[in-house]
Amino acid sequence: MRGQRTWTPEADAWLRSYAPGHSTAEIVSEARERLGMELSTYAVKNRLSKLGVKTGVNRGQFRPGHQPYTKGVPRSEWMSPEAIERCRRTQFTKGQAAHNTAPVGSERVNSSGIVEVKVAEKPLGVKAHDNWVPKARIVWEREHGEPWPDGCRCVFADHDKLNLDPENIVPVPQRIYPIVNGGVPGGLSYHDRESLDVAMAYAEVVVARRGLQTGRRDGGGR
Repeated sequence: MRGQRTWTPEADAWLRSYAPGHSTAEIVSEARERLGMELSTYAVKNRLSKLGVKTGVNRGQFRPGHQPYTKGVPRSEWMSPEAIERCRRTQFTKGQAAHNTAPVGSERVNSSGIVEVKVAEKPLGVKAHDNWVPKARIVWEREHGEPWPDGCRCVFADHDKLNLDPENIVPVPQRIYPIVNGGVPGGLSYHDRESLDVAMAYAEVVVARRGLQTGRRDGGGR
């Protein structure tokens, strides 16, 4: 049987009983000693998979309650002076930012194609990445001297999100936005500021008419 590589019913029975709790390397060694089988780790893993047997052993993970052997031990006792110096050169110091951190005032184009400006070093905590603000809103507020209107969506009159001309940036109330944006039947198409103004006026009429029919001020329903 020495040098055998063919799996017999007896070998399969042994593998089912021995594998749980033992690593692949242990199985290879034990199969050589007990069965005279010269197996590779790949052959063992393949047979375990075919038989539906799991070892339940993962040498790359710490078990619950595991205590690292270096816990509470000074680095000087388990690292050489050279290794400590190498670590010191690459580790972050308190308050240090990553080398690729964008400074305040930086601009980027997000996944939706909108230009954003970084207005604070860290997120303000209201929502994720809220330290980045759409540049279109900044341009509009600077042009009009007032905050962006509450409950309004930003619409680009010519559909070009990179065109930050103040005339191209239009706050559209949420109540008419679905109609203006074409998401609800009954809207008008637009391609510039003039046609957008017409589409918004028409959407207001549509919402008002629906409000009379449904009794809802926001024109809900169809």
